[in-house]
Amino acid sequence: MAFSGPLLDDIDVFCASGLHEREAALHELCKHLGSDWSPGTPTLAEDSLPLRHRPTGLDFVAVPGGEFEMGLTEEDLRAASYFADWTAYIAEAADAIRKDLGPPRRVRVAPFLVARRLLSTRDRGSIEIPRGATERRHLVETDFSPAVTLASNLALRLPSEAEIEWCLRDGGRSRLVLGLFEWYMGTLASYEDALRSRFGLDELDIGQWAVGAGDDGVIRSGGFGPVLVSQEEVLGALPGRRYRRPSAAIRFCAR
Repeated sequence: MAFSGPLLDDIDVFCASGLHEREAALHELCKHLGSDWSPGTPTLAEDSLPLRHRPTGLDFVAVPGGEFEMGLTEEDLRAASYFADWTAYIAEAADAIRKDLGPPRRVRVAPFLVARRLLSTRDRGSIEIPRGATERRHLVETDFSPAVTLASNLALRLPSEAEIEWCLRDGGRSRLVLGLFEWYMGTLASYEDALRSRFGLDELDIGQWAVGAGDDGVIRSGGFGPVLVSQEEVLGALPGRRYRRPSAAIRFCAR
């Protein structure tokens, strides 16, 4: 979003900020972004700044940046094995996921604006859905190319792999995504609470398009959906596995 400041550049600084500081940061952000964006009402319950994208009517949040370890780590595997029957089959599946993701590495994520929810059929009034798109659970799913084109037509973009994983990991605070295991252990009231991030994003359990650059500089398409409950899978939300279905849901980011 080509905007930074002490509050949004560092998630720890943001988390330590008060309501007046967040309101001031949101005012400056909207001033920088221009008339297409209007401010919401910041709260201390979410570690982000709420905005509305006027041309589409979609609600966005400005997510603070920071550093985290991207990819499937040994700590992730140890945490997952605590909740799963860690058979040889599951161990092999976890190893395949780890190879798919590449080696764990420290990544710096810049502040970014991301839609609270995935594109759905209720957005048809303000957004022209690509021809051939499918509907699942009222969500719009497309192939990768139409998703990129749609975002570009709206002067938006798709999230990067690092941005999605940053959200899945709640800004690097969660080894396993979004407190799902706390829900299993009974310390969260509902499954919906577990699937809502500290940034106020919904539907992070759905496979969705993202883009990322490999070591060779080639942009690849990927989709993200955490692995959920099963004794026959790697139990728990192992983040960022490349998504190979022919279509996936769409979440927009600001350029």
